[in-house]
Amino acid sequence: MNCSNMYKYTLLFGFLFATIGLNAQQDCSEDTTPPIAVCLSDLTRTAIDEFGAVVWAYDVDEGSSDACSAVSLFITRLADDTGSAPSTASVVLPAIAGTYPVVLYVVDEAGNENSCWTNVNIDEIITGGCTTDDDPPTIVCLNGFVANLNPTTGEAGVHVSDIVVESTDNCTTTPGLSLNLEDESTGQPQGSEILTLDEAGTYALEVWTIDDFGNADYCVTNVTVENNADCSADIVPPIAICDEEVVANVFAGQTLEVDAAFIDDGSYDNCSAVDLRLVLVSESDGSLPMDTSVTLPAELGDYPVELWVVDDSGNTNVCVTNIEVINVYYGVFGQVFLDDNDNCELDDQEIGSGFGGWMIRATDIETGISETVSTNSSGNYAAILSLPTDAPRDILVELLAPNGSSTSCPTTRLIEDVTTSGTPELATHFALGLVEDCNYLTVDVAAPFLRRCFPNDIVVHYNNLSANPVDEVTIELELDEFLAIQSASIPYSALGDNRYEFEIGTLAEASSGAFTLNAILSCEAELGSTQCIGATIEPFTCIDDEDFAELIVEGSCDEANDEVQFRVQNIGSDDMLIPQDVHIVEDVIMYMDNNPIQLDAGQHQEFSFPATGATWRLEVTQDASFPYGGIASAFVEGCGGFNPGIATQFLTYNSNPNVDQLCLENIGSYDPNDKQALPLGFGESHYIEANTPLEYLIRFQNTGTDTAFNVRIEDQLSAHLDPSTIVPGASSHPYRMSLNETGLLTFHFNDIMLPDSNVNLEASNGFVQFSIQQRVDNPIGTIIENNAGIYFDFNEPIITNTVWHTIGEEFITVSSYEVLQPEITLLVAPNPLLSHTSISLDGIQLESGRCLIYDSQGRLVCEVPMQNNRAEVSRASIPQSGLYLFRIVSEEAVLAQGKLLVH
Repeated sequence: MNCSNMYKYTLLFGFLFATIGLNAQQDCSEDTTPPIAVCLSDLTRTAIDEFGAVVWAYDVDEGSSDACSAVSLFITRLADDTGSAPSTASVVLPAIAGTYPVVLYVVDEAGNENSCWTNVNIDEIITGGCTTDDDPPTIVCLNGFVANLNPTTGEAGVHVSDIVVESTDNCTTTPGLSLNLEDESTGQPQGSEILTLDEAGTYALEVWTIDDFGNADYCVTNVTVENNADCSADIVPPIAICDEEVVANVFAGQTLEVDAAFIDDGSYDNCSAVDLRLVLVSESDGSLPMDTSVTLPAELGDYPVELWVVDDSGNTNVCVTNIEVINVYYGVFGQVFLDDNDNCELDDQEIGSGFGGWMIRATDIETGISETVSTNSSGNYAAILSLPTDAPRDILVELLAPNGSSTSCPTTRLIEDVTTSGTPELATHFALGLVEDCNYLTVDVAAPFLRRCFPNDIVVHYNNLSANPVDEVTIELELDEFLAIQSASIPYSALGDNRYEFEIGTLAEASSGAFTLNAILSCEAELGSTQCIGATIEPFTCIDDEDFAELIVEGSCDEANDEVQFRVQNIGSDDMLIPQDVHIVEDVIMYMDNNPIQLDAGQHQEFSFPATGATWRLEVTQDASFPYGGIASAFVEGCGGFNPGIATQFLTYNSNPNVDQLCLENIGSYDPNDKQALPLGFGESHYIEANTPLEYLIRFQNTGTDTAFNVRIEDQLSAHLDPSTIVPGASSHPYRMSLNETGLLTFHFNDIMLPDSNVNLEASNGFVQFSIQQRVDNPIGTIIENNAGIYFDFNEPIITNTVWHTIGEEFITVSSYEVLQPEITLLVAPNPLLSHTSISLDGIQLESGRCLIYDSQGRLVCEVPMQNNRAEVSRASIPQSGLYLFRIVSEEAVLAQGKLLVH
């Protein structure tokens, strides 16, 4: 352990996990096997203003080893990595908050090397004091230290503090210390604070001191290890080593028992095993205590404790550390239940009758501190508030009913006079608010990724928010033509055209479920192309007025005629009330059809565009009579060529509660532990319109060296998102969700038992999906940023990439022009062409010139002379509506060209 680092152990719920690594034996006569490189999953450092932060190779190492020899550690920034081991054992990162990937190289004595990498997070910049320092610290060693082999273990431990008399520096208050055998010296500190020696003899040790600026110096001292076979006369006290700091959390009305083992940081004796005792300093009388633990109250504060270490001969030693209680938790718990007898009370037969996904918010009235949690599959919830201990307190608990649900029972309860003394009675239950007299079913589709040439896992989650059971429930999936189902967790039948029906059967009131399928994505799919999966759950009957217009858009590629075709149809039972504009997007060019559509029930209208390889999209706003609002849209990609990365920039949201669609770009490989958002947003700024809903996907993978027992994901929501609109989505594993008053969204995957990727690559992955609305009418230019921290057990978090969106309007280019001669300016107005359009050039004087207009097949439609650098194009000269290409030529040289939409 590096003494320059401060380790904090959080004591909560009594969990303690350990990681054990084993090396297999191998033939070392001709060692060609590389060592094992193991990096920390993440590292946080504080930087010095105007200097930066020094990161040593041993800071990043988490147990790298070799089966044949000792290893040397080297480090470099990922940006400077050459693919082979550098000569540096430390790097300096800039004094700028951010995340900096570094690469750790591990080299054995035979010259074999291996590497791993991790992210170093600079989270704080220290100002004041030294900003530069080239002077190494000074160190004075004790020479002649004697250690005895423990007859039980056959080992002797030497701690750096045993052999350092003094270590000082002109800028760093407490320089770091480490030691290593001189004959294993790398010329750099190696980070060890304890050496374990297993043979009697005299050993030369290097003892290093390191300051915050990376300066280091060392002294060499001799340590003698004796084989003291007769420990019966042992009068040497053991070495007591306390952890530097311990933090703890306690539940209100309860106490916390802290065991001595949590305080110990490697205490030992050279003749025997040691026994540990613990006592509060305030209760110590200076003699050996009898207890092995102390009990702390539910009160914030510092609690100094003495750790007593006793060997088999009765010799004792003591060290002191401080336990800080940093949180007192109030637990609010209960059930959301199905109220069979309509009395709004939880009766015995109703226990466990709820289901997952209902949101509960608990709020401290005085401070506004709150946490929002979701119920588990049985309707149980637990919200934990960390509050000041000033009593009494009033806590408001609310049931946040989802859209489409209602209840005549109370949805809010006030718990008054909550105190930290005694056990507060915070059990609060709510009767379900369900849809009456109709079938209200919802569905959600999720997948972590779609990989070409590989099988892909797809999760379909569904809910019944009705007050009644629904019989003969089915979910129809429509898969992209390149996806083929390999297996599914429930039976299904093929309907043709890549549509499949999954029989759910009877879905009880207030219930939910999920099924998975595995589908292989054909290698014939273009890399980066977009595949869609649509899901519809039936029977859905919750419609107040069945007479409304409903628009659908279908797109297709007509290769025979080199056309992209769209069909807009009113499949509703009523005519459209008002005309709606049609928006057409070709890659990044938007056209407005100036003939809005107004379709009667059953009518349709078709649109066609040239198959140029562009991604075409057509969208139209739903009619005012449509009960769910939103848009109808479709896209066609890869017709006449291929231009990836366009389709998912735009919204594919369907507002029907019983319908969902997932569209993803396929990938060849993937990065674990990341975050994605749909829609992606337009262009480099990721533009979206105000009030566009967002769907986030967080993927995680255990790339460590052992099973992850628990995974926690923390997502600090942007202030421009509305936390009250969160809808939990499908996931790879069951989870509990919570949200506090600051917008910190947390997903708890307890007992997930996620294997590491070395043991089971596929099973080491997981994901969770959720959707959320923006705050109403975010201003133009608002940037919505979001990332997440992924915690595997008690490790430092892995911080995902940041996804962002910029609120804009009219951000899609209205036309596309290309000027082929320098210093020429092209002006086209208006475009689209209605009655006439003027096409002119500035920056050149034409003696003669022509404007040539071609249709989508490349046929010349008309030719207009340029007069005074201007061509006047009339609608009468172009026989049909559509998209045309114009070129301005002079003496057969093309000066400029562009696209012209004709109505």
